[in-house]
Amino acid sequence: MAENPSERDKDIDPGFLVCVREAKFILIFWVVQSTVMIGTFLLIGYNRTTDPFGYPLGLPSWYLFGGVIPAIVFFVALVYIVRRHFQEVEFK
Repeated sequence: MAENPSERDKDIDPGFLVCVREAKFILIFWVVQSTVMIGTFLLIGYNRTTDPFGYPLGLPSWYLFGGVIPAIVFFVALVYIVRRHFQEVEFK
């Protein structure tokens, strides 16, 4: 006889559910970060003969605005989210 879904869910470790939820969040976060960075690289840096914004901080603008700044912003956001919303899980 088939198990009742509510009985089957009782056997799942709550720590596992937390890990799955956090893994889904990290995957979505990674997709958003990659899309922003690659999109900026393509919009600012692809097929340009000259750099339209010059060389701020001695770096090409497409690299600074597409790689350095988004990496710092997303890193700070990730640290905040992990410290604020992720849970400590003990494995048995």
